[in-house]
Amino acid sequence: LSVLPRLRRRRLLPPDDLPYQRIARLFDCVLLALLGALLDSCEPRRSFRALRWGASRVRVLRRCAMAGRAAVALGRRSARVLGPSRRLLHGAIQRKILSYIDPLENLVVKAKIDVDDLRTPLDEYLENPRAAYGSESLLKSRRRELVHADPLSIVRSELDDLTDDIKSFINNDHPVLSTVAKYFFDASGKRVRPAIVLLIGKATSLCDRDLSKGSGSADSDSAIESSSIPPEGSVSVSQRKLAEITEMIHTASIVHDDVIDSSSTRRGIGSINYLFGNKVAVLAGDFLLARASIGLARLRDTDVIEMLSTVIEHLVEGEIMQMKAPNAEDAASFEYYLRKTFLKTASLISLSSRASAMLENHRPEIADIAFAYGKHLGLAYQIVDDVLDYTSSSSVLGKPALADLELGIATAPVLFAMEEFPELRDMAIRKFTKDGDVERAHELVTKSHGIARAQLLAASHCQKAAESIMQLPHSPARDALVDLTTMALLRDK
Repeated sequence: LSVLPRLRRRRLLPPDDLPYQRIARLFDCVLLALLGALLDSCEPRRSFRALRWGASRVRVLRRCAMAGRAAVALGRRSARVLGPSRRLLHGAIQRKILSYIDPLENLVVKAKIDVDDLRTPLDEYLENPRAAYGSESLLKSRRRELVHADPLSIVRSELDDLTDDIKSFINNDHPVLSTVAKYFFDASGKRVRPAIVLLIGKATSLCDRDLSKGSGSADSDSAIESSSIPPEGSVSVSQRKLAEITEMIHTASIVHDDVIDSSSTRRGIGSINYLFGNKVAVLAGDFLLARASIGLARLRDTDVIEMLSTVIEHLVEGEIMQMKAPNAEDAASFEYYLRKTFLKTASLISLSSRASAMLENHRPEIADIAFAYGKHLGLAYQIVDDVLDYTSSSSVLGKPALADLELGIATAPVLFAMEEFPELRDMAIRKFTKDGDVERAHELVTKSHGIARAQLLAASHCQKAAESIMQLPHSPARDALVDLTTMALLRDK
């Protein structure tokens, strides 16, 4: 019984609500105590089997997941005896993505990947960390299922209109400027960011609004017309405009990034700087930001204007952090890497998600849920992007592979690999500038568990994003946002 308050303080078990739940919690505590004792006394491989045996007998998946997390926490002492390079990783005995629990109905509504497909014995995991995620054929089958499901299908019509609306909004009398500004909008981009804004709008339409602020955002007569409360499951005019603004800011940022990185390809086609020159590319990016600012002003919502303006500031700050660290040691710092990743990628997704909820005057708690979802999904998305830099080819990515190492950037796979190969730290500090540094770093990262551990980190952020958005009422849009976390994790480009 003394274990119960300790687990509750660590948020491994929720507070008791009903008498029958207390009985279930007591059963969990007995199981956790037995598993903890086994993990402390047995060798790691037997402990792993004991954990699987015990968890398989807990019929409710929620308690199964809690038992796994708590047993890992209780058994860390025995795991440490393996040493830093052969440590029993948290993800080796957990699901890549746990089943998601609907907090309102207390039911399992999503079971993304069967745990038996992903768990492997400890020795096999240490020998081949990628096996912890299932075979390549399994991942391909999961990707096929996601393509068939298409979580963006419920906003497909809005996304189809979005491209034409943006091209109309950025049209200019000068033919060169107009052509360059529209260049990437003619390409087949993923359009994930505007899709998230639209899905958040649909998912939050079922939530209560703060009636003291009026119904919807106030729009000017010359720009956005009436913005009354949209029907449940739909998005307002303001939210559609926000999706366009979000895509314009993102496109401007990648145009500027290609200039800084001297990249020749983007989205499988030639980059603007490669085709039109650096000067035209910089001016085209500035033009897109200027048009996005005009669109923001027309929303007539000062909080949203401030948030999206902060995104532009974050993009600049993140790029400066990547180009020039305050001191050499920061190049090998995980905290520095995550901060930079938030500023460059997650800030736009998280703040535009919050803005989508705020435009319709939802309560602050709803806006916070949207922000948390966007933050964790954005971090996971960039970490997966960093992994793909090592595991995918240039033809699949649509941009050069191993670009991060060539640019002297240490990403999550490198930072994790440093724990096994300390020589990588010196390479990262000098930005892989010596002859042979890039090839040697790639070799060491491939030999290490760095790629697998980075994938686990991305999976944990996808799990947090899903848990955040599951606090909203059930709807097709909410389920699509949950599906989007899996799509972000399993994508190959």
